[in-house]
Amino acid sequence: MTSMSLREQLREKLGTEPLAPNPCFTTSDQGIGLLVEISSGAVWILPWHQFMAGYYDPREPERLVLTFVAHEVTIFGFNLGRIVPHLMNQRVERMRAVPEKYLSVAGGDLSIAQICVRSLAEPVVPE
Repeated sequence: MTSMSLREQLREKLGTEPLAPNPCFTTSDQGIGLLVEISSGAVWILPWHQFMAGYYDPREPERLVLTFVAHEVTIFGFNLGRIVPHLMNQRVERMRAVPEKYLSVAGGDLSIAQICVRSLAEPVVPE
């Protein structure tokens, strides 16, 4: 019988197998915040201790909504469900969209097409 490290035991129990490197996101076992890079070049740093809830909609276009105390992050992309267990365990350290021309190259891998960040103090404008 081989002994597993605590980290391996947690991964097995929580189902958070490490993912292959991806240009759209990185994970860390010691992450205390989420760095979000939007296509305009702006960067948001959101502390995980202010994370309130998450919502994943697998219908196309796939949508992932992360709600923090003062901000809402909406992510559109493909195969976003693969990152949900890592978000649930607050292991995602950085997220960014890739240029549209690279989305088709991603194949079956997770890819982020667009990220929008809005202050929850702003009113929601119907589309």
